[in-house]
Order: sequence, then structure tokens, then C-alpha cells
Amino acid sequence: MTDLTSDSREQEEVADGRGNSGRNHSCRVCGKSVKTTEPTFPFCCDRCRLVDLGKWFNESYRMTRRIDEVDEVD
Repeated sequence: MTDLTSDSREQEEVADGRGNSGRNHSCRVCGKSVKTTEPTFPFCCDRCRLVDLGKWFNESYRMTRRIDEVDEVD
């Protein structure tokens, strides 16, 4: 089981434009370097994006707590 909360703040900053767009990150699947400006971010390629999706479908990932109404985004 993987804890998904470690980079949530960083992703939130990138998603709303507060993050540094040229900053390098590691791909969540293979560890290769990927910039936030890449279309596949936070993954290095479509293959890694699909591998991650497969982990969700196979229930390898789990939410660490119950999602509340205050967590939902409009």
C-alpha cells in the first residue's frame, strides 16, 4: 500500500499555478526526472501514467483517510 499524502501539497501548488513551473521532479513510477511543464507530469511518459492507473484499478493504492465534504472541490 502506498501513502499518497507525501507530495499532495506540491501537486496542489502546481495545479493552481503557485508552483515553480521549471522545477524538476521524479516520476512517481520509475523515478526519472520530469519537469512540471511536461504534458505527462507528474509522470515521465504515458507508459508510467498507465502503470500508475493500473495500480489504482488493482487497488494497490488506498486513501489514507475517509474523504469528507470539506475535501471536495467545486
